[in-house]
Amino acid sequence: MEKRIAVIFTGGTIGSSTADGVIDIDDGAPEALTESYRLRYGDERDFATYRPISVLSENITPYEFGKIVECVTIAANEDDVCGIVLTHGTDTLTFSANALSIVFSDIKIPVVLVSSDKPIKEGGNGVTNFKAAVDFISLGIPGVFVAYQNFREPMRIHLGSRLQETEQITGRVSSVCGLHFASYEGGRFVMNSNPGNVTLKELSAPRKPSGLKAVSSDVVAITAHTALDYGFYCCGGRTPAAYIIKLYHSGTCCNASGKYGAASFIERAKESGAEVVLAPFTGGTPYAGSAEIYKRALLAVDTSFEMCIAKVMLALGSGKDISEVLSENYAFEKLSKR
Repeated sequence: MEKRIAVIFTGGTIGSSTADGVIDIDDGAPEALTESYRLRYGDERDFATYRPISVLSENITPYEFGKIVECVTIAANEDDVCGIVLTHGTDTLTFSANALSIVFSDIKIPVVLVSSDKPIKEGGNGVTNFKAAVDFISLGIPGVFVAYQNFREPMRIHLGSRLQETEQITGRVSSVCGLHFASYEGGRFVMNSNPGNVTLKELSAPRKPSGLKAVSSDVVAITAHTALDYGFYCCGGRTPAAYIIKLYHSGTCCNASGKYGAASFIERAKESGAEVVLAPFTGGTPYAGSAEIYKRALLAVDTSFEMCIAKVMLALGSGKDISEVLSENYAFEKLSKR
């Protein structure tokens, strides 16, 4: 039986067009993508297509994410499917890539997410990204990846579990610590030689299932910044199941007294029944005051802030202990090798 590539369309810019000065979902965009690919590259292969949702990615909720998980599961279990291309918007590409990497930690085929900087009919890079995804799938490397070419840069293949938030203003897509998996140049894939990169041997080895399938929205993420008033959180209204505080690059957050201090906020949160997670935490010699804060919260060790959000939401949505999920290394999300 000849194997096919499954293409799962979910919407996003790659599934949109511009009308009356507004970009919105276009029901004909998925066909425009595959047809543009065939015309440009002369590939007449037959794709197995699915369309579980059709939304701009900023509108993805736990329901839509669940439909994506369900569809990937169905496609991956088809005997004639050798890989999956999943089209997705760039705004929440990072969350889906990280979360799907954990959900499908033990997947046996490649799943490659692709996006576009502009609608396909307006010359966006979606067709180029789609081509790279199709060619990468032919290598048969299992796992969840992202194929994306930034402006005036080589095509990159990113490990989904290491994708970081899309760069402000430019929309540039990149991996944490510069650890993209491979580049695609001159018709061939070139592995990133950085010693922190994942090896083909590691990716090919069997991995255990995470048991995490659903996400919970009962999470509030807080980005540390100068003069952040923690008094606005945990002040008598609804309390989430978990807060995540994004630390500064040196692993610090404010330890001043009163409403500006993280320590007193953490105590209030815990009294209200909420867990508090600090990320990213890389260890090393702590700064004065921060060591005491570390003792009061859970630490996402050697894991990106983006992955931490995905793990906490998945843990809560799947009824798992947050600390246990954070400690696991399901899909090479731990960045201890640098």
